[in-house]
Amino acid sequence: MSRLLLIILLVTVSIFNSEGQQIKALVFEENTHDFGKIKEEDGPAEHEFRFKNDSGQPLVILRVKASCGCTTPAWTRDTIPMGDYGFIRAKYDTRNRPGEFRKSLTVYSSIKSGTPTTLFIKGEVIPRPKGIEEELPTLIGSMRTKYRVFNLGKISSNEAKHSTEFDWYNDGEDTLKIVNIEHPQYIEVLMNEDYLLPGSRGKLTLNYDALMRADIGFMNENITLYSNEKGMDSVKSYSVYANIVEYFPAMSSVEMASAPILALSKTMIELGTIKEGEKRALSVQIYNKGKEVLKIRKIEPNCSCLTVEVSSIEIEPGKSTEMNLTFDTSQRKGNQQKAVTIYSNSPKNPVSRVTLKSYVQAN
Repeated sequence: MSRLLLIILLVTVSIFNSEGQQIKALVFEENTHDFGKIKEEDGPAEHEFRFKNDSGQPLVILRVKASCGCTTPAWTRDTIPMGDYGFIRAKYDTRNRPGEFRKSLTVYSSIKSGTPTTLFIKGEVIPRPKGIEEELPTLIGSMRTKYRVFNLGKISSNEAKHSTEFDWYNDGEDTLKIVNIEHPQYIEVLMNEDYLLPGSRGKLTLNYDALMRADIGFMNENITLYSNEKGMDSVKSYSVYANIVEYFPAMSSVEMASAPILALSKTMIELGTIKEGEKRALSVQIYNKGKEVLKIRKIEPNCSCLTVEVSSIEIEPGKSTEMNLTFDTSQRKGNQQKAVTIYSNSPKNPVSRVTLKSYVQAN
């Protein structure tokens, strides 16, 4: 038994020494480099990690694996004699990567018993100043905006004045003035400046009256601005997107426990491969797992290729209704992902969604 314990001890010491040698095989002057704050426009940031071959034998760096395609490694390609030095170089591409970063490089050498060494680079990329063409890329006449769509985001159905502000810019050589605006009565359009001099920036405010709109779901509206420019440049049409969700007042735990609860038999439907032109019919059960009547406010498919029918828009507690869907693949090819959005008076989940996935094979 004593002899066996001695053998185990000797093996353990041997392993410890071997591991210690592995750790010391590549002795780096540093394992982490902090670039600090670097400007995006200054281009790739580079740093060289120097190491000493302390393995007791010549070695070769076989490869260096970066944790991200944004980091390009380089290294000493020649055999490094015992006691000599080599390098691992890390180049981090700052382009379009603003913000803090921390990336790793794993170094593999020819020392068979050695373990890979991991190096780190970190820092913060300060975004480069954007030109007006990048910041406001949409140009109609001499008026620049970010998009041709003004997205107001989510609006509660009880809001009478949901305000959102957008930038606009005069990219022309003459004074730009908006002389007339066409818009729905529930959207107020305010130009915070009466006119803009060439090279000037202004603000455009949209006030959306969801109470007057008296609807819920995704809204796609249109507004048209008329300027003092000549010809077609004077007409500037934009879309206004809004997602109106039902307002629920604050509810106690008792009230919430009594409220209707919408549940779906499935939220994801995989249809597999379908031939182009085929129509696929399917159904989803809508359950009311609450204690009050569940009311379906609206059902919106996101594609004209989907038709939806529901047996009932009011569901008693503990009951269900069937929602029948038909997916028409005519003039559609390749991967398809469509969705049906259900709006209801269920305070826990007033907006629910069923997603369909398929691959449409061309005939």
